[in-house]
Amino acid sequence: MSLIGSRVIGVNNNAWDDEDTGAGGESAVVDLAYASKVSIFGNTSGATDVEVEVSADGNDFFTVKTISAWNGDNHDFIETASRYMRLKSSADIKASITISAKV
Repeated sequence: MSLIGSRVIGVNNNAWDDEDTGAGGESAVVDLAYASKVSIFGNTSGATDVEVEVSADGNDFFTVKTISAWNGDNHDFIETASRYMRLKSSADIKASITISAKV
C-alpha cells in the first residue's frame, strides 16, 4: 500500500466522501500525525458496523474499536498513539465520514 495518497486529519469527509463503501470495504488512510484524541463523525445511508483500524507504519492495520450499527448521523471518540487510521464497513452503504484529531 502506498501512503502517497493518504489524507490528513480534519479535512471534511477525509475517510469516505459520499462514497459507496462496499461490504468489507476500507476507507482512505488518514495520517493522524500522532494526534492522540480522535473524533470520527459523519453520515451513512444505512446500517453498518464500522471497524476502526490503526497502524504505526500505514501497512499493517489492526482493529481497536467497532462502532456497532452506525446508521445515519453518528459521532464517536477514540484515543490512540498510532500514526495512521482507516475505517472498514461491514455493509455496502454510502458514507461521508470525517476523522479529526488533536494532540
